[in-house]
Amino acid sequence: MIAVPYEAFEAVREEPDMGGRVWHLKIESWSVEELLFIARTGFGALNVADDVERLASVLSDTSFGAPFLMQQLCYDLVSTNGVQATQAQRKF
Repeated sequence: MIAVPYEAFEAVREEPDMGGRVWHLKIESWSVEELLFIARTGFGALNVADDVERLASVLSDTSFGAPFLMQQLCYDLVSTNGVQATQAQRKF
């Protein structure tokens, strides 16, 4: 079972048999370069233009080091702009 920090010990409170079976595993935040890789790869696959990674930089700053947030932000950006598949002509 995996739980986010604010719910991490809910299972132990609700189910006493879980005591001693739960431990904290810290997952490090991703670097800006790793987050940029997500946007770079996705935008390239969709043929979406991002001159000098301006959009990707804003999204990576907004994602707080979390890759799942970066993916969601990238998805929201392209889907809001009508991109659902690889574009024949560069978009944006």
